[in-house]
Amino acid sequence: MSVFKHLLTVKDKNYFNIDDAVKLGLMERKADSLPFREYIHSLYYILHNEAGQVIVEQRNIQIENDDQTLNINIPTTLPYGKYTLTAWGNMDGEESLGENASQAGMESAGTATNDIYLGCKTFDYQYGAENHTLELERTKGNLLIKAEGLPDNIDFSTKNIDGVYGVVDNGFTYSKPTNVQTELDWTVQNDIQTQTLMCPSESFEGSALNLVFLTNRNSTLLLEQHSILLSLRRI
Repeated sequence: MSVFKHLLTVKDKNYFNIDDAVKLGLMERKADSLPFREYIHSLYYILHNEAGQVIVEQRNIQIENDDQTLNINIPTTLPYGKYTLTAWGNMDGEESLGENASQAGMESAGTATNDIYLGCKTFDYQYGAENHTLELERTKGNLLIKAEGLPDNIDFSTKNIDGVYGVVDNGFTYSKPTNVQTELDWTVQNDIQTQTLMCPSESFEGSALNLVFLTNRNSTLLLEQHSILLSLRRI
């Protein structure tokens, strides 16, 4: 009896402009030969038939082996036909998933600070074509900020980014624009560098970044930078 097999691979192992970040000392390139779990540590997947019925659902599992790819075996009782497999990687839970896992909130608990991966594809499962491959891609970009030459007594900062999407569906269609806010205590003088994962901008230069630097958190405002226009992409 044949088995419906899916091989999961990681497409976006590094950002397309990683070399620029490496030159500035902001990130390190990940080797292409690392285990699957070094890019994607957890996996949720769901299989629908052509009528949209849920055939198989695997709740969030941790990836523990050192293989560079991941195999999913669907039960042998599955009849031939067309099926759609959706897989979400690096979620800390399933609370952000919509109905039938067709979309997910990217600024929800379990996703807001995570490098979420997604893969979705419709397969024609038939005799002689039981094995298929699904690539998982990043849903977010990574906003890197490094501030230099600031006064040594700055020990707190806030950041607000408007005009980024908050929801993505399994076809990589983004919706529900939102804003992302963060705040950080700085423990090392004048060592201010941040990484913020978020969905793409609504449009070219459609996101506005506002930064505020303070001393003593709720005390003296030392510097405020208004409305730096950004174009955020997911890879």
